[in-house]
Amino acid sequence: MILLFQELNLKGCIRVSHAHVVRYGLQSEEISSNLRNGLIPLFEKGSKEDALETLLKIPLKENLREFLKKVLEYRDVPLSEGIILMNSIPELDLAAQELNALIQSIRQLGIPEELIVFDAGIYRSLGFYSGLVFQADAEGISEVAGGGDFSSVIKNIEKSNFLKCSGFAIGYERIAAALQQKCCTLDFGEVDYLKMLLQTA
Repeated sequence: MILLFQELNLKGCIRVSHAHVVRYGLQSEEISSNLRNGLIPLFEKGSKEDALETLLKIPLKENLREFLKKVLEYRDVPLSEGIILMNSIPELDLAAQELNALIQSIRQLGIPEELIVFDAGIYRSLGFYSGLVFQADAEGISEVAGGGDFSSVIKNIEKSNFLKCSGFAIGYERIAAALQQKCCTLDFGEVDYLKMLLQTA
């Protein structure tokens, strides 16, 4: 995605988390399904301030409220701070190891670390994703792409041969919107070029 942003001359960043961070909070036995559905929109709010203000109005046990408050505060921070959050919760130890491995890979590839940030509030399907998850934002348009690790789904299908699997989807319309916001209009040649880039990405 970073290479695609560079090719299209778009400013953007990748926001990373781990499926277990949100799952740890939302799948607590203390949370009913109705309450869980009410909490999910907190992770989709545009600003930390709005999300924290809403959280204070929801009746929750104090320990759960404090955890969710911490999750909402760890949004768009350096990846190293994500490690700190996960290391503070024993149940997230394996998630911390996976994030640390990602940091090492980013450094080995020479990718500027400021282009990839940690966002504990990324919410993706709790039943599908099982590892690192991400979304890409560009030029004021959120989630032009998103996905993550779904190895557990494959493990359930093919129990004898465990494979690491990940994938993502790109929102062509959202990238086009980011380009139009920057360039005002796209002619037909530019639209065709964008489609070709996305098909080969």
